[in-house]
Amino acid sequence: TEAASIVGSSEASGATLGTGDAERASRLGRLAEAVHRHDARIFVQLRLAGRENGTLAQHFARAALSCQRAGIDGVELHWAQGPGLNQLLSPTPADDYSCDFEKKMRFTKEVIEGIRTACGKDYPIIIRLIVDEFVEGGIFLEEGIMIAQYMENIGVDAISVSCGTYKSVRSVIERAPYYQGWRGYLSEAVKKAVKIPVIGVGLVHEPAFAEEVIREKKSDFVAIGLGLIADPHWCTKASSGKAAEIRQCNSCLQCLDDGLRGVRIDCTAAA
Repeated sequence: TEAASIVGSSEASGATLGTGDAERASRLGRLAEAVHRHDARIFVQLRLAGRENGTLAQHFARAALSCQRAGIDGVELHWAQGPGLNQLLSPTPADDYSCDFEKKMRFTKEVIEGIRTACGKDYPIIIRLIVDEFVEGGIFLEEGIMIAQYMENIGVDAISVSCGTYKSVRSVIERAPYYQGWRGYLSEAVKKAVKIPVIGVGLVHEPAFAEEVIREKKSDFVAIGLGLIADPHWCTKASSGKAAEIRQCNSCLQCLDDGLRGVRIDCTAAA
C-alpha cells in the first residue's frame, strides 16, 4: 500500500490509510482478504509525518501488530521523504538522535526491535530508504549505502531504494523528460553492498525493461507505483503476454495533484 499513518495526529488527508483504531484495522483486514483471493501478498507502508521520538517506537510496534492481526503479510517502514523519520537519518538535524552515525541509527533500531518483539522474528519488515538526497549537506550515496548495510545488520528483511527530498522534489516524483529507470544506479549500488533483497523504485513503464533491470542485477524486485494508477491491470497484462496493451504513465502527475488536494485521484493516461 501507500503510506498508512500510525497515530491519528499524523493523518495527511481523509484518504490516508491508518492503523490506529478498530475500524481502520477492520478495513485492513478486508483489504488483505481481497488481495489474498488473487493469490497475492500485501504489505502496509507505515509512516509518520513530523518529528516525535519518545514512545513513537511503541506506536510503530502497535501499528505493525495491528497489520499482522488483520492478515497483512508484512510492513514497510517509510523512512524516506520528510518531513518525518528520514530526518533522523539525515546529517542536518541536531538533536540527540542525530549527533553521530550510531545515534542517528538508534531510533530505527528501537523501532525494528519493537516490531520484532510485538510480531515475532519472522514477520517481514521492509524499509524504504533515501540513499541520496541530492541536496548539499544531506545524505549522499556512500552514506546511503552505509545506512543500508546497517539496516541489514539489525534484521531488516529487504530495502526499497528511494532518493531525493522535498528540497530536491523533481528527483522524487518525476515529470518528463527523466528517462526510464534512471534511478537504477542507486539500487545497483545498494545491491552490491548487501545480501538481503533490494527493491528498485521509479520510472519503470515497460515489463521488458523491468525484466532487464532484474537480469542485470540492478535490483531483485521492481516496484511499480504510478503505473498502476494509469493501468490497474499492469501486472496481469505483463504476465499474460499483453504488455503492448498496458496504458503507460505519462508522468503528468495529475494523481499527485489530486491526492494533495484530498480529492478522488484521476489519471490522464486512463481517461
